[in-house]
Amino acid sequence: VTASTGISATHLNGITIHARADRLDKTQNSISIIDYKTGSPPSIKEIALGKKPQMAVEGWLQEQGAFDKGHELSSLCFWKIPVGSKQNINITNITDEKLNKHVEDWKKETNQGLKRLVENYKNQTALYPAVPDEKNVCKYCPYAGVCRKEEWKEDFNNE
Repeated sequence: VTASTGISATHLNGITIHARADRLDKTQNSISIIDYKTGSPPSIKEIALGKKPQMAVEGWLQEQGAFDKGHELSSLCFWKIPVGSKQNINITNITDEKLNKHVEDWKKETNQGLKRLVENYKNQTALYPAVPDEKNVCKYCPYAGVCRKEEWKEDFNNE
């Protein structure tokens, strides 16, 4: 097994789609894409619903030959790396039985989803909300402590 990192890009209907893989494990014929997480990896539900598509997109890119031509995609994994402790690394293979999906399913669904997304982006009459997911917009924001979003929201509602 050879381990490396990788940056990839490919085009879909004139739009560039790119990603950076934390780790690529290659055997003679196959490749596994691994993403390191120091925090919590996405839940199985978030992945299954397509709310956290990072690994599926990286897998799709590999299918286009963007990371390494000539290697068949064998798995997509999150490795939870504990920081500052001696805990073991927790590995979640998102193409295993937990999701009742396999690599072939991910390829098909991701390809269809990316095509729809690109079609939407290319639609010149489409409207894009500034905050597409209002409930979670501030969840990981580094400026949450100084943000005045809620204050401005109240001012706007009072006008």
